[in-house]
Amino acid sequence: MMADGRVLVPAVPHAASIVIAQSGDVGFGNWPAFKEIPRGVIAFRQNLDALVEGRTVNPTGRGEWGERLAGDSVLSERTALCRTSAGQLYYAWGKELTADTLASALQQAGCDYAVHLDMNPKQCGFAFVSNDATSAPSKLELADERMDINPERYVTYSPKDFFFLVPYQATPAPLGGVQWQQSPGAQPEPTWMPALFEASAQLGSLPVQLTWFERGRVDWRLRAGLQEPRVQGYRPPKFELDAGDREAALYVTNLGNATAGNSYGMAFDGEPSLPLHDEQVTLVVPQSGDLRLVPPGQALELSSTDSAVQLPLLAMAGKISVRASTRGSRVPRAALCVRRDGTVIVASAENDSSDVLALALRAQGCDDVAELDRGSHHVAFSARAGTNSEIATSYEASALFAIGRPMQPHTFRFMPRSPTNP
Repeated sequence: MMADGRVLVPAVPHAASIVIAQSGDVGFGNWPAFKEIPRGVIAFRQNLDALVEGRTVNPTGRGEWGERLAGDSVLSERTALCRTSAGQLYYAWGKELTADTLASALQQAGCDYAVHLDMNPKQCGFAFVSNDATSAPSKLELADERMDINPERYVTYSPKDFFFLVPYQATPAPLGGVQWQQSPGAQPEPTWMPALFEASAQLGSLPVQLTWFERGRVDWRLRAGLQEPRVQGYRPPKFELDAGDREAALYVTNLGNATAGNSYGMAFDGEPSLPLHDEQVTLVVPQSGDLRLVPPGQALELSSTDSAVQLPLLAMAGKISVRASTRGSRVPRAALCVRRDGTVIVASAENDSSDVLALALRAQGCDDVAELDRGSHHVAFSARAGTNSEIATSYEASALFAIGRPMQPHTFRFMPRSPTNP
């Protein structure tokens, strides 16, 4: 067991495990053969073997699932936590069960991995807590009135460990003096939980506008500008959004175009439309999932559904580049970063250099920053659905579109390959 980064009991290889990642995602799976804690894991709890794995009940054939209280029958009060193939989490409780019966119920509910929790009367239960902002919890209610557990143990003192849930805070936490607010305009489903936020960071006398894209709430699309160069023998680029993406588009920002004087590559569906070069930073745009910035010199691997665009580097590993401080015309400029937790932030400002963009994004937890200008020095712009600005299906300059998608569960199957490469 580990809680808040503190190991209380060392990990047991191959044990059924529930892990909590630094991103807040919850993972289920068998611990690997090593005892080391994989990178990015801040908490875990292990218990015996898997109740259900890959929809198979009791895959190891375990016969003992804990000791029953003296005098009880072979049946006992039991609990479990599982993950479905769709990514939802289920909590299960039953009054008189064998472990196999509990596992069979979870299998029927669609679970692809389940972990046995506690057992026996007065040890099992699920409590709802209603909190008052100025006092101690004002109401405690069991999920089922037949549960024998005292819910007060979860808010005062408990002799046993337990999981707890807290409401998800959609608005990003203030960082570097920046206060985030919901971005005006359309939001992805469910719209009552916003995913796009805006803020203004003040660097000296210069305001920098920031736009935050919550991880997992949008998909991204790259489209080539009509003025992008063509290279014979390379894959034709994509210029327009598909019909379905046009309806769900929430945001667009321009990237400019490559010119004869630079070597910024571009790719669609895993194949280059303009030659890709190792010395450039590459923004990889998957069909679904998180953007990622690949620094210069690092091996670039694209799947058959990935797009990619190369951009100027403003900061790497937190160090501001020479390009960022180079002076030029005072025009609107923009930059993008992908935080370690997958959050995307776009910064824009009118200035004669781009260092303010890199500094503002670094203050928001970004290590690597790319400038949204492929060399043609287009004036930076963005548009938001649901506002006075309209999103077109194609542009003269290349563009990056954010496409709304329904919120996905933040769970995963925990199958790390090594301590440093989970």
